[in-house]
This record gives sequence, C-alpha cells and structure tokens, in this order.
Amino acid sequence: MSRLRKLDQRILHPPETEPIDIDDQNQLIHNLYQLNDANHQLYNKVLCYSILIEFPVSVYINLLLKRKYEIRVSKLIQLIILLSQILTIINILIKSDLFNMINIINGLLIINLWYWFSQIDKNVLVGLMIGIPTFNLIMIVFINKWFNDISSNLMNLKKLRYKYKLV
Repeated sequence: MSRLRKLDQRILHPPETEPIDIDDQNQLIHNLYQLNDANHQLYNKVLCYSILIEFPVSVYINLLLKRKYEIRVSKLIQLIILLSQILTIINILIKSDLFNMINIINGLLIINLWYWFSQIDKNVLVGLMIGIPTFNLIMIVFINKWFNDISSNLMNLKKLRYKYKLV
C-alpha cells in the first residue's frame, strides 16, 4: 500500500529533476541550434540595415559640419568611413575564412580615423561620425563571438547526452 501511495505522489507531483528521454534531448538540442542560427541571422540583418542607414547619416553630418560649423572633414575621412562600412557589410554577408583579415583591415582603418580625429577640431559630430564605424566593428565581432560560443556549448551539450528511455 505504501508503494502505491508513493507512486501516486510521483504521478501527482513529479520531481523537477526527472531525466529527459533521449529523443527529447535530441529534439531540444536541435531546437537550440535552430534558435541560435535564427538569432544570428536576425542580428546580422539588423546590423546590416543599420549600416545602410548610417551612411546617409554620416553624409548629412558631413554637410552639417561644413555649413554650420565650417569644419571641413576631408574626402579621405569620408572615404575611410565608407570603406569601413562596406567592409563590415561584406563581413556580414560573406561567411568565409577571411573574417579575421577583414576585421584587421577594418580595425586599421578605424585606427586611422581616430588618428585623423585627433588632428582636427574635436567636434562632437565629428566624433560621432567616426564612432559609428567603431561601433559597427565591435558589434560584428561580438555577434560572431556570441554565435560561436553558443555553437561550441551546444556541441559540448550534444556530447553530454545520456541514454534514458521512458517506458
């Protein structure tokens, strides 16, 4: 009689740490992979669209600096900003082994931008115009690191599966 009461209690109030069936484990890991891929694609799309919006904004800031503050941002700085934005978009759209090389080139361009910023009048708008490519590079590195870390954790989770079959 006591066994039946214990069984009834387990049915009515199941323990929270009950093992998961192996098929359910596989399905859960598969769902996590899909969620990780979907989030990675979403964040890359948002970053890509924001870069496409940023370019006209940087051109507008350049025009505003010329008209209102009489600060001339050289064509070289505008070209470096455009090139940095193009490299970031290429980095998002093309998945290849060139990821680190593109980041290094983009980082060198941004260092060059900050050098030019230190040489000219330090207006807040100029800093904003130069800070945008810096933010883009940081975001692409963080998004890809986050995706790769979660992918490696899911690979480790796949290795930790245990065999358990519900009857």
